[in-house]
Amino acid sequence: MTWFSSGVLLIFISSFAFGLIGQLRYSAWLKRTVSPNNEFNKRLLRGNDLYSFSFAGFLVFVLVNALVFWGILPRTEGAGNAASLIAMLFLLLMAVSKFVLIPKKEKNFLL
Repeated sequence: MTWFSSGVLLIFISSFAFGLIGQLRYSAWLKRTVSPNNEFNKRLLRGNDLYSFSFAGFLVFVLVNALVFWGILPRTEGAGNAASLIAMLFLLLMAVSKFVLIPKKEKNFLL
């Protein structure tokens, strides 16, 4: 059964790596095309930078947790727990940057 859990973990990590590459491309495209001349664009650029950073941090610590699971890194008492906790904090930071910092297009529903 460990081959199944390792396979699922590899698929999980590879899909997040693919998503990170797409996010980094999108962030680079935004930096080239959007000029930070107003507050909306500044928040858009900063929010996407923070989202990319937190996405990369989440992926790194999920990978560290996987290395502890596979036994490549030593299984100390706090290594897996610390990696899991930091990965969850990066996931929380991703949610905050995605849903709070990155502005949505303003729609006026009253008109």
